[in-house]
Parts: sequence; C-alpha cells; structure tokens
Amino acid sequence: MSSTNGRAQPESGLSDEAEDIMDGIVTFRISKRELLSLQIRAFLDASDEVDLTTEVADDLLQTMPPDDENAENEEEQNVQNDEDEDEDMDSVEITAKDGEIAFSSVFNPNNAADNGWTKQEVRQILHHLKERGTRSFVAEYVARRNIPIPRLLQAFGLELCPELSNKPIQTLMYFLEVAMSLQLRKREKLSQHNTVEDAENLIANSRKILVLTGAGISVSCGIPDFRSRDGLYAKLKEKGEYDLDDPQQMFDITYFRENPAVF
Repeated sequence: MSSTNGRAQPESGLSDEAEDIMDGIVTFRISKRELLSLQIRAFLDASDEVDLTTEVADDLLQTMPPDDENAENEEEQNVQNDEDEDEDMDSVEITAKDGEIAFSSVFNPNNAADNGWTKQEVRQILHHLKERGTRSFVAEYVARRNIPIPRLLQAFGLELCPELSNKPIQTLMYFLEVAMSLQLRKREKLSQHNTVEDAENLIANSRKILVLTGAGISVSCGIPDFRSRDGLYAKLKEKGEYDLDDPQQMFDITYFRENPAVF
C-alpha cells in the first residue's frame, strides 16, 4: 500500500472503490420497495431447495410490489422530487458482484453488524442446528423458547422487510426453512487443515477413511456411468434389445419382476 494525501492507496494506484469495480463489485442504493421485491424473489427462487406450498407462494406474490411504471404516477413523482433530502432514509445500500446481487446483501442491507444477537449466541444457535438438525432446532427455539421467527432469522443474518416480518406463521416457517437450508449447505473450514501436506498427514494418520463418489469414478476402468454420452442408459437405448420406454426403467421394480434379464 502507498499513501496519497495521507490516505492509504492500493499498490495499483487505484482507490478501494475503483479496485472493487475492477473486481466486479458494485455498491449502489435502492428503494425499500425495491428491496422488498428482491427479498420476495429470493424466497421464491429458494423453492428449488425448500418445498414451497401454493398458499405461501400466493401470499408472497400478493405482497410483491407493482412494477415502477404501474406504481408511479405524476403526483408520486412530484412528491419524490420534493423529498430528495430524505433519500438516505428511504433507501438502502446493497452490493452486487459480477452482475449478481448477493443473497446476504439483500437480507442485510447497509452491512449492519449489530442484529441484537451476540456472537456467542449465534454460535450456539448454529451449533444446535448443525448438530441436532432442523426438527430439534424448531422444537427448541420456536416451540419451547417461543422466539419470534423474524428475530430468529436475524441470527442467520436475515433482516426481513417489515411487510414480510408480519406474515402468517406458515409463511414465516418457510422463511426459517430457507435460512436453515442455506446454513446447512455451508461447510465449515477446519482451521487446522490448510495445505496439501495437512491433507497428506490427515490421511496417513487415519485408521478409517470413507470416500463418497459418483458413478463416474469407474469410467477410466471401463465401467460405464449412467448418463454420459457412452453411459449405461445410452448403450441400452442404442442396442434396443429390451422393451424399455425409458432406459431408467431398468431400475423400476415392476419392470424388474417382469423381465429381470435386463438388470
């Protein structure tokens, strides 16, 4: 780092802001209505990982703010122009990297560090979730301790818009399920293992080793996998020796009982 006019500068000569832009990181302000829209979209997109009921989906869609061009009329625009001095109070700062807005930024605008939970409390909450699972977690913190879900979500780094904080319990439970799913997908780094040598020592000093792989690990030995171009399903379809509507039918128990030869 070098110093210019008393201010530290990166070796490249660029300011921190310029360095972020070069790295594809952009910070900008959006209205709270836009933030609400982003949060709802994030929860709807999470349905790929967490079951989303029709009732909860409808609830979220009904809360989705209308598009700007439909929502704004001339009178609202005039009011906006007259209240430019209040812009900072009515907007939040979020961050995007490589053109995508980070999930954490959508639910923690302005990078607020204080969410009312101590670091120790957050560690205990996450430890319970990872060690005992979601069912035990809900039973302990939602049922027994009766902690409001919006408050509990803050421990996961999720600050809900007011419109979402007041949702019915089934919608709030969906929010919590999304938060738990995201947390459980994270893998904590073991601080004592950092190099290739650390990995070698770990293997050398272990008595039992479990390896989880996919079918592709056997391809180099001449044993086909399932879905690749030369895989088992493709070969079954090419040969056409068996009356299969779909190559995956070979694993159907009813078909197996009728024609075990294909298996």
